[in-house]
Amino acid sequence: MRKRRRRSKRPVKKLLLSVGIVLLFLAAIGGGYAFYLYKSTSDMVSGSYEETGRDNEQSDLREKPVDPVDDNVSILFIGVDDSEHRDQEDTRSDALLLATFNQEKNNVKLLSIPRDSYVYIPEAGYNTKINHAHAYGGAKTSIETVEEFPDTS
Repeated sequence: MRKRRRRSKRPVKKLLLSVGIVLLFLAAIGGGYAFYLYKSTSDMVSGSYEETGRDNEQSDLREKPVDPVDDNVSILFIGVDDSEHRDQEDTRSDALLLATFNQEKNNVKLLSIPRDSYVYIPEAGYNTKINHAHAYGGAKTSIETVEEFPDTS
């Protein structure tokens, strides 16, 4: 009689261990990359907001303070050209996008303001291109210019 050979379970265990190590390595790389993306996005978003000092400030254009939950709200998105070859003090806006959230109609309207629009800039005291407003006083001056320009002729 012939003896039956017992198959060793060792090659199966080695294969499972090897596959497990490779999967663990790939999961670690994926997790590291996900963390990198999260951190990069977080840094970009936190650096994109500029305090204007206008919070809870009563504007001459409103009769009462705005409640974003109940009232229509407009937000000005300002794309700023602050590339390395430009002087950081005189950055100009590349894009101006005004978003108005309408509570009654449940919609959002967007207005792209051309960067070469010739308007009055209150901070400068004269008419020039709207994208120059950011160089005169940052986001606050850009906001004040956009608030004023529909009323001018």
